Amino acid sequence: MAALYPVAAATHVGIDARFQIDLERDGDEPAGEAEWESRSGLVANYTWNRIVFTSGAGISALRFRSGGPTEIGPVFTAGFGSVF
Repeated sequence: MAALYPVAAATHVGIDARFQIDLERDGDEPAGEAEWESRSGLVANYTWNRIVFTSGAGISALRFRSGGPTEIGPVFTAGFGSVF
């Protein structure tokens, strides 16, 4: 789920939240397989001509199927894309 708000003609800011869960269960599970993963945080996009630059920062949580504590930490993303 994401929500973006325009702050200028070419700039948007907002929030992004993701939750992924592994629904497949069988007797042959790989070692280190994730039970679920969650990421949420702030995002910003800037458009220049046909190129979009994006960045984000937030919190990530990961729980492995083998048990143990839930891993929590920061996440930073950056990227760009284009349509021609």
